[in-house]
Amino acid sequence: MKKCMNILVTGAEGQLGRCIVDVFKYFDNENKYVFMPIELFDLTNKEQMHEQFERLNPDIVVNCAAYTNVEKAEENSIDTISVNCLGVKYLVKLCETYGVYLIHISSDYVFNGKSSKPYKEDSNVNPLNVYGASKVGGDNFVVGYNRGIVLRTSWLYSEYGHNFYRTMIERIREKKETNVVNDQIGTPTYAKDLALFIVRDLIASNKYKEVKGIYNFSNNGIASWYDFASMIETIYGNFSPYEPMRKDPIEIKFEVSTYPKKYIMPTTTKKYKTKAKRPMYSVLDKTKVENEFGIKIPHWSESLLQCMMADGKIRKYIND
Repeated sequence: MKKCMNILVTGAEGQLGRCIVDVFKYFDNENKYVFMPIELFDLTNKEQMHEQFERLNPDIVVNCAAYTNVEKAEENSIDTISVNCLGVKYLVKLCETYGVYLIHISSDYVFNGKSSKPYKEDSNVNPLNVYGASKVGGDNFVVGYNRGIVLRTSWLYSEYGHNFYRTMIERIREKKETNVVNDQIGTPTYAKDLALFIVRDLIASNKYKEVKGIYNFSNNGIASWYDFASMIETIYGNFSPYEPMRKDPIEIKFEVSTYPKKYIMPTTTKKYKTKAKRPMYSVLDKTKVENEFGIKIPHWSESLLQCMMADGKIRKYIND
């Protein structure tokens, strides 16, 4: 008889944690998932972490907890490193002690963006900011553990929490003009696609037993932040429940839009000043994960449509 595993998800209040909550109900009814917010599982609190391991006896930990505010990280480097690096170090130690498999989420910001082609798992890391450096440190501890996997992702968004997608939606709904950089290139990634991969393809399939090290996972396709924001406005403008329905959103042609941009305007990184430097190019190569797991990751524009449907920002059917 198959053993029911205990799956501990840290950072459960974040967007990826909340997406895992949505996904596991449909794709893994064999295992028990326990979702821990930062108040109950703080990566800077060793005693609390140890107590929770003792109480929960997890078989797998999905570490979604992280200090992710890239701008504030420049000013709060100690806090950032405490969570993303030292906290992960102790988490790895606990997993090793208790024989637990660790799934750890990382970032495209470990790269400096000077490449002209997608980064592979073995590409050299050279972060430009405190956040990226802290993620490199944490990743190294997980890679050194023989029962752990690092999932690098990029430009994560969803219908939950605070993220670029939700900010743009509100700006567009409020009819506020917004300047968005058009020279930083990467790939928007719907957190629910990553959650689905973790739950269905890693855990429920038991594939996690066969893999370790680093894997890239983001949606397919390439975009600038301006492209991403423009697509949000295009979809919202064509299919919003607050605007006349033009056509069925399932039949959308992403390369063509008759909807004029009203509120999203292009700008450059040079003109848009930030405290933290960002990589100008951070597209991830997904060949390894698609080949080894036998999956095809959706294009970012297709997943954006799904997100906006789930978020209730567009109507699902023409006769709704």
